[in-house]
Amino acid sequence: VYCSLKERLCDEIGQLVELNPDWRPGVIRVKLSGDGAKFSRCSSFFLLSFSLLNLQQRVLSPLDNHTIAVVNMPEKYDLLATALDPLLSEIKELLALKMVQVGGKSYELEFYLGGDLKFLLLFLGFAQANSKYSCIWCLVPSSERWDTSKLHPTRSIEDIEACAATNVYSVKYPPLLPIDLDHVVPDELHLFLRIMDILIENLISYAVELDIRATRKQTDPLQ
Repeated sequence: VYCSLKERLCDEIGQLVELNPDWRPGVIRVKLSGDGAKFSRCSSFFLLSFSLLNLQQRVLSPLDNHTIAVVNMPEKYDLLATALDPLLSEIKELLALKMVQVGGKSYELEFYLGGDLKFLLLFLGFAQANSKYSCIWCLVPSSERWDTSKLHPTRSIEDIEACAATNVYSVKYPPLLPIDLDHVVPDELHLFLRIMDILIENLISYAVELDIRATRKQTDPLQ
């Protein structure tokens, strides 16, 4: 199930203008976000939504995040490309026009893409996150990610499209949307959650090691 992004976008802009006739946003920054959700052992859904970054802190509210697609399927490139084809075509038109008409006025649009790393890699046509060149923004190989002293060639959306044609540098498919990479932003929440997962795992491992040492000392005082 999906609805028109253009219609929802026009409705949202129209409501904002109606509430504040003096609203002059300049460029309207539209963030597209996607994520998969597993509702049961054998049922997965994919959700695509948008928010207006011009609203600043309000984008954190569920009321200002608008769902435009809910599809009963796992997160897979070919399934997304087929199921969302009409919606993706509409978004590509908006990306090309870079503007929308609301109430006889033209509003300039600027698009961003956000989500967890799995979604971003999938939407941009990459292989898995553990592939050799899984960085979206540069060509650092996985074996050198730890070395921040080295510089690596940067990518562009055009580079990714070219790599997809020859299936190199961990790019398997063309990007579903041609959004510039400086407008592709991983969500902080997922980054912080992963960092906390690692920190907690290290803390538990250290606590278990201390318990083992304490148990050994009790059974063998010479250790």
